[in-house]
Amino acid sequence: MSETAKQIFEGLKDLFKPKVPGDHWRAMKPKSPQVVADPDGYRLGVRDNLEILETAEETWLSTYALELIHQRRLRRTDRFWIAATYVSPTKIELGNLLTADGQCKYFTQRRALLELREHAGRSIWISQTQLPGTIDLVPSYEQRAVIRQHGLAWIELEEPIDIEHRVYPIAIFD
Repeated sequence: MSETAKQIFEGLKDLFKPKVPGDHWRAMKPKSPQVVADPDGYRLGVRDNLEILETAEETWLSTYALELIHQRRLRRTDRFWIAATYVSPTKIELGNLLTADGQCKYFTQRRALLELREHAGRSIWISQTQLPGTIDLVPSYEQRAVIRQHGLAWIELEEPIDIEHRVYPIAIFD
């Protein structure tokens, strides 16, 4: 056989040889993954436990409390009083908004929602009223507290507060 005939015969033999599916993929060399650091510091996923809580609260709002989604959130520059539904030495569950910027908001905005991550480090007063839903403070029951972290409707304090005589507690953001 001539040399060209041998080459043609070998080429035809390779052409009609049974092939295993996926052979061409194994022949390709896999590329090693490259880790590229984002210069702006953005990344996918959750950063901390507080972000998990915030996402859960936003999901709760969109699922169970649709009327609160578009309600105005209270910012750090706002001055307002909020009734507390539950008070422990280091945590306060926020309830209804009593006043905002000196005006009674009890009937227009029932549930108080804080703007996320704006009030951390803010100093507030914890006091109590004589009757639920009023703004008549009981004298000498004010106590200063600093917010460590918060969600939409809860506050965690830096140091424990005295809750022994708190009957109708309120949080005063001035």
